[in-house]
Amino acid sequence: MKQNQNKINIILFNLGGPSDLKSVPSFLFNLFSDALIIRLPSFLRLCLAWLISTLRTKKAQHIYSLINGKSPILENTEKQGKALLNALNKLGYNNVEIHTVMRYWNPRAKDVINNMKWDNDQETLLLPLYPQYSTTTTLSSMYEFISLMKKKYPYFKYTKIGCYPVLPGLIQYYTKAISNIILSHNLDKPHILFSAHGLPIEVIQDGDPYQHHVQQTILAIKSQLELLHPQIFAHECYQSKVGPKKWLTPSTEHLIEELSKQDENIIVAPIAFVSEHSETLVELDIEYKEIAHRYGAKSYHRVATPDDDVCFIQSLAELVSTTLDGKNQDRYCSNFHDCFCHAQLKNKGNTYVKCAHNFCFNDTSKKD
Repeated sequence: MKQNQNKINIILFNLGGPSDLKSVPSFLFNLFSDALIIRLPSFLRLCLAWLISTLRTKKAQHIYSLINGKSPILENTEKQGKALLNALNKLGYNNVEIHTVMRYWNPRAKDVINNMKWDNDQETLLLPLYPQYSTTTTLSSMYEFISLMKKKYPYFKYTKIGCYPVLPGLIQYYTKAISNIILSHNLDKPHILFSAHGLPIEVIQDGDPYQHHVQQTILAIKSQLELLHPQIFAHECYQSKVGPKKWLTPSTEHLIEELSKQDENIIVAPIAFVSEHSETLVELDIEYKEIAHRYGAKSYHRVATPDDDVCFIQSLAELVSTTLDGKNQDRYCSNFHDCFCHAQLKNKGNTYVKCAHNFCFNDTSKKD
């Protein structure tokens, strides 16, 4: 056990998802009213959020009806939290409490904070379940939580993990999972589609490092995979586009269609997701699989997300440990100086400068 160990609160962030079909409209409104998702002045953003959530409710309800009428993300995140707690216990951290915080559905930050009993003797670590940093996910979750915590506890101090795109356990998991599919199905020259959730191009042009991080993840997995399977074809692609704006390309859907027409073996690896939810269980497993079959793919396979995989969770626990010990303070990537996380990002519609390295709102409350 770590000597003189104060209580450690680990805040585990994830996106969240509706708990039943009735909660879908509210979930969508929460999502699209986020200033870091829809970058418009407040009045216009809220009006647009109402319109989008109203128009998309039936389609979204149909999607969730295909997976037992709700999102599994909370259950999966809590399962990951329990596995992480066990791994930390084995590393000697026996005074840890893990709090799950969802950005757009329950448990929301304000409810978790109201149930927390925090004092200055406690350590708090902010841990997003988003391996690749983005203002639309990592920043959004952390900013909401810290803002609310500081209202209740003005002297709140914390440590944060910004991202982990090349976390050894993440890379090892996907390398092994993809290799197992290739071997078990005896696939010849498969095309590996490294699929991540897309973003509008303007977000990346404003300095968001997400695409850079996705590419780091792909390169790390590809490098390991080619040692085992030299004859593979790797593709970077993006899914889940919403709205008329230009998003990152190529789209996963379009790439599947084109490769299917060429009678190729396709393996889709959702590298930006660490647990199963609608984008994997419906979009990849049902919708994109149907496209592959319709256009004549030789085979179509989807890699499962890490969830509570032992290797992934152990690696995450080791990252937490080194961060708590002060060896990883404010290091967002394995090669920080080549990372864009420190790039300044000016949010349209807000007067403050958002800077990923300084935690994007002139943060001076880091743990000493």
